[in-house]
Amino acid sequence: MTTIALIDADAGLLKKQAKSLSKARPDWEIITATSAADALVLVDDHLIDVLVTEAQLPDMQGFEFLEKVKNLKPEIIRFTVSSDSESEVILECARVHHRFLAKPVEADALAEAMESSLELKTILADEQLMTFMQAVESLPAIPALYDELVTELASKNSSLMKVAEIIEGDAGLTLTILKVVNSAYCGLTQPVESVSQAISLLGASFVKNITLTSKVFSKFEGDKSTLKKLTELNKDALKVGALTNQFARYAKVPRSSVNHCQVAGMMFNVGELIALTSKSDDMAEKTPSHLLGAYLMRSWMMPDAVTEAVALQHEEITENPGKVTPLVVLHSIRYLQENYTNTANMEQRQQCEDYLCSFVAPFLVDIWLDTYQALEQLASSGNQEAA
Repeated sequence: MTTIALIDADAGLLKKQAKSLSKARPDWEIITATSAADALVLVDDHLIDVLVTEAQLPDMQGFEFLEKVKNLKPEIIRFTVSSDSESEVILECARVHHRFLAKPVEADALAEAMESSLELKTILADEQLMTFMQAVESLPAIPALYDELVTELASKNSSLMKVAEIIEGDAGLTLTILKVVNSAYCGLTQPVESVSQAISLLGASFVKNITLTSKVFSKFEGDKSTLKKLTELNKDALKVGALTNQFARYAKVPRSSVNHCQVAGMMFNVGELIALTSKSDDMAEKTPSHLLGAYLMRSWMMPDAVTEAVALQHEEITENPGKVTPLVVLHSIRYLQENYTNTANMEQRQQCEDYLCSFVAPFLVDIWLDTYQALEQLASSGNQEAA
């Protein structure tokens, strides 16, 4: 039986939520607590699958409580629900939970989110995947500079000037960011000459995520052939990252979801890096690279929305038509990469339009297809000029 723990200081609201969730999923066991202290007793005494807590409890800060739960029972999937959007940034910075949901959240939506995280946990517990990852000598750690940027952006006194200063302290990274923002992938009409200008035009989160990609890819080494492949993977990661950024913004999803889309897009092929540099070629061929990437995202405690997008990027979207999530955005782009190989071919465009319209609003599909076509043409033009 699936056991869900609901934690909220409002006893009346908690009782109502537990009743609604029990009605939505009658086969689940629902247990409750109104304080962090009582909740920790539940964690100690029960085999809890998912724990859902308010971001602010009367006797403990949410991130402190979740840190304790993480240390006691790391296998528990940890959710936070709150009407305070700033809490999401703080909790992601602390890396203590898997998913954030904004209040008010309906029982069905909460249950569906839980099921998604439970399914993801099962996928990443695959025996073959675990065997391969345990054989990997050293997984890349999340870059310290990226962590510093995340912390700065989560600060109440955060400033774009400070973000620029952090980046400019690394000369190699500065050059990389300026190269990326001036590439066709970002579609800017004017040359960008400084990091601060890049931040003002693209946003701090996008530049922060370029930092993540740049630092992670630089950790991998190999022979001449491997390095060439790494360069190609890095280029594709930046391209998909730029597309996810544009698709998410056109979909007008919340700012945090735009960020999740960007990270998923820039990390969509990180599993290929792991497979490429693995000493176990036979095992690497048998293990899907997107699952390797998802495993890495989970080890970094990235939000489940990001990990899920990387893990399921090739799976057809069958649920919640019309809802734009990081998975929907990344899957759409990956589908276009495979099926819209000639943007001048109207038959290909129509095929892609028909498919995307099965789970995305038609008006948005048109915008996405135009965006994809424009970027492909810009990239192609840039490549011809370089040649």
